[in-house]
Amino acid sequence: MTEKVLVVPRTELFLRGEFQGISSAKTKETLKIVEKKSLFMSRAEAEKDPSFKQIIPYVTITWRDQIFMVTRLATQGEARLHQKVSIGLGGHINPADAVEGEKAWEVGLKRELSEEVSLEGPWEPQLIGLLNDDSTPVGSVHFGLVYRVDLAPDGGVTIKEKDKMTGTFFAPEEVAVFFDRMETWSQLVLATFWPDFVVTAPVVETSTSS
Repeated sequence: MTEKVLVVPRTELFLRGEFQGISSAKTKETLKIVEKKSLFMSRAEAEKDPSFKQIIPYVTITWRDQIFMVTRLATQGEARLHQKVSIGLGGHINPADAVEGEKAWEVGLKRELSEEVSLEGPWEPQLIGLLNDDSTPVGSVHFGLVYRVDLAPDGGVTIKEKDKMTGTFFAPEEVAVFFDRMETWSQLVLATFWPDFVVTAPVVETSTSS
């Protein structure tokens, strides 16, 4: 069966101008565009067509000022992420996530998290930015909705897919040691929201038009 994923035409998504990196501006406006202009198309087609952006919820989990960091194992299906370090969890939004009365990307976010990890205690994802990275072929066809989940002091995380990844909480300065091994999106998130701990210069938000 052909997998279908949620996409938005690039021209609609960047109606007010494109940006590179992470932006905290116009988040509500962008979500409205995703809600009104999105559609489902074959993932195989979407991966080859940069005129569409696949919408990806990307969630960072924090607990007691620490960041949950995972290492993708070679057994994971996505070969380009093997042995990569990540501080973001998430994935594609599928037609099954389009529940009436709900926002598909929020349903997809919770589904993806529930497939990969078990979160202890109450939690609520907070949208903290939008992510666009057109510097790579992979990034040129994806668009991130960056969320943060702050767990309660008595909360915790248990990995479900132990055959695909390992993970634990680290202080930001400990996470920064692995910067060069991180997938690009995680580098962007760490450099933007924890810039004091990143030796590499933080990514500066840029725009091609006003």
